[in-house]
Amino acid sequence: MNPRSIGIAFLLVVAPARAQERPLVQRFRIESELATVATRSTLVDGEERAFGGGGGGRGGGPSIPSGPSETSSRAVVGFEESNAPHAPRRYLELHADETRAGRDGLPQASRVEGALTGRSVVRAVDDQGQVLLVELDGDQRRELASELATGVPARVDLAPLVPKSDQKDGVEYALDAPARAALRGLFHPVTSDRRGGGFGGPGGRGRGSRGRPGGSGIAEWIALLESEAMKLEGKATLAGVVEVDGRSIARVRIEFALRGADTPARLGIAGLGGTGGFGGRGAPGGENAGEAKAEATLTLTGEIQVDRAARRVIAVDLKGTLESMSSTKREVERDGKKSVFETRATSTGTLALRATVGPVD
Repeated sequence: MNPRSIGIAFLLVVAPARAQERPLVQRFRIESELATVATRSTLVDGEERAFGGGGGGRGGGPSIPSGPSETSSRAVVGFEESNAPHAPRRYLELHADETRAGRDGLPQASRVEGALTGRSVVRAVDDQGQVLLVELDGDQRRELASELATGVPARVDLAPLVPKSDQKDGVEYALDAPARAALRGLFHPVTSDRRGGGFGGPGGRGRGSRGRPGGSGIAEWIALLESEAMKLEGKATLAGVVEVDGRSIARVRIEFALRGADTPARLGIAGLGGTGGFGGRGAPGGENAGEAKAEATLTLTGEIQVDRAARRVIAVDLKGTLESMSSTKREVERDGKKSVFETRATSTGTLALRATVGPVD
């Protein structure tokens, strides 16, 4: 067993001994609907070229500009997790129905089944800073393919969204970095594993694995929520209290915005390629990007419901918008001649997200 494996085993075996005596286990069910319209164009010496070498890319024929690419998805993510340190997360359901343009340009519908469904996993970070998931199966511990960990949030803690007990109706209060992290926890990819097993080669590193993210466009939302270059403006307002089944439920209005202008890499969208997927070296701001710039705006507005006695969020209903633009410009020498390559990408998206949270008896 290598030192890295020893560290993982120690985490899994020793940490539960430090867990709280009576941990709270909660069940989350998150439903999201996303729609994204992305465009991307490539100019060579000021002339637009089509992707794939077609059209004006060869033989002096007319240039064929790239049109918008539309994708949409409806995703459901359900899991249980404890607030005890290093306790596993158990996935109950994980799937997405999505529509995207096929090679013929016509919309194609498909279902993505999440490879984590039915599994109990621990999320950790290795000594290189890479997020990894380790499945607990009886006495066995198995590290999953790295693709399955991409975009998976840490433990979801919505406590930073709960107003103070003495908060008065109609009074605004600021949403800070912990509230941003709380909202980030509600964004979860649905990733399949085309290999069928969910495991990679030695160490679970996914040699030959072909994970695919469902929930088209969610990668960009996650990247922007996590980017330090995106500046937060957020506030919440206690909108009133209602009685539901003998419980006092506070309604809290959320207004949340992130804005940033920097390089694509700093904003976190360098590897997205304008299609909402994870990864991709050819994206604006990726490898050998040359001169690169980007700007983005993300907003979330809506309402959360809080059980005042338990001081816990029990429901979330948010709508969001996203706009991003990125461009790169670099000089490339081919056959002794220098050419200037420019890539421009835009993305606009809408989101509807609903979540319910409740203790597990």
